[in-house]
Amino acid sequence: MPTHLLNSPVSTAFSAGNGGGFPGSGGGGGGDGDSGGGGEEGERDRNREEAMLVLAEAGRSLESFPADLAVAVKAGRVPGSIVRRFFDLEESVVFRWLLKFGGFKERLLADDLFLTKLVMECVVVIFTKAAAELERRKENFSKEMDFVVANVVTGIVTGFVLVWFPAPTVSLKPPPAVSAGAIAKFFYGCPENAFQ
Repeated sequence: MPTHLLNSPVSTAFSAGNGGGFPGSGGGGGGDGDSGGGGEEGERDRNREEAMLVLAEAGRSLESFPADLAVAVKAGRVPGSIVRRFFDLEESVVFRWLLKFGGFKERLLADDLFLTKLVMECVVVIFTKAAAELERRKENFSKEMDFVVANVVTGIVTGFVLVWFPAPTVSLKPPPAVSAGAIAKFFYGCPENAFQ
């Protein structure tokens, strides 16, 4: 076996249809893994090409994108499906407004049902918390309305946070500068949420 294949990042799952044989014993194959700087660089190139194709199909340019999304597209960190989802979300006035906020943009691009989940959680919290307060306070409900409102608002904030933090995200933050400190580089490498 040639020694250059021992360090190849390409797994046998991407090998040619020759039963996982060695180079030269089957057809085509998926490349040797050295072209384009390795697997990650190749993926970035594919993402960039796919995103640019979606942009061309839509007749849009990168200048019409928010700066962070444009940089991510140029760097190849965002596939064409995310660009397509951005165009779909932009069609709605509500989503277009929410896309102006970084946290919402990252979550809506990763999960187009994020806002639905967030609203459902908050509505359920409002009704269940209000019903619990009514059951507990009974005739004092209207007299203690300030406590009721405070408890319901606390429940809404808690529900919001419980949906917000574990939601999937599309990371649009740029990589840290070469001169960035160790702490900045450490936090850049941390996952965006608990499930990444």
